[in-house]
Parts: sequence; structure tokens; C-alpha cells
Amino acid sequence: GELHTWGLGQYGRLGHGDDVTCLKPKLVKALEGKVIIQISCGSRDAQTMVLTDAGLVYSWGDGDFGKLGRGGSEGCSTPTIIDKLSGQGVVQVECGAQFSLALTKSGQIWTWGKGDYY
Repeated sequence: GELHTWGLGQYGRLGHGDDVTCLKPKLVKALEGKVIIQISCGSRDAQTMVLTDAGLVYSWGDGDFGKLGRGGSEGCSTPTIIDKLSGQGVVQVECGAQFSLALTKSGQIWTWGKGDYY
């Protein structure tokens, strides 16, 4: 289905291409035409990830500690594909405070971001 987000827009976590707070649901235009089957939102300096029916994973928001999965710590305010996960058979994604995870259909767990205990 379509993805609509709203709330605090800080760090671009809503995926609208800016850091504006939205008080009502707004369509994430960068994902139009894609069927979203799961979404996960982090806490603190938040990142957001979605999984599509095609098995593609997109992330956006705060990029500290590499938690967006694209190398480096640069943030992003629009959904951007995580190339490394393409073709891996991802079936679930999760966001933590400063880290992210993906589970594949073969049972592999991929993790990235800050590795210390909170």
C-alpha cells in the first residue's frame, strides 16, 4: 500500500524531502507506485525504513553511525534504497535507537549502525 507519514519532521524522518513537522497524514511521494508491506521507525535521532513487496529496502532520516545502511553517517530526507540488501530476500526490517536490522527468508540477520549497548 501507500505510505503516509506525519509527526515531528526533524532529520527528514518523515520522508517528504524536508524537516517540516506534519500534523496530518501526508503521502510519501518518493514511494508512489511501490507496495509497502512493512515500516519501522527508530527512536531518538530517528531513522525510518520500509520493505516493499519486491523485497527492496528503503531508509531515510538521521544517518548517525551508518544506521541508514548506505555507508557513512550522512542523513537523507527522502527514501533511498539500500543497495547492499537488494536480492538478499529480506522479509522484515526493524529500527532501533541508533541501529537497524533486516531478516532474510533464509534466516540471516543483517545489522548495521551503532554497536554498543543502550
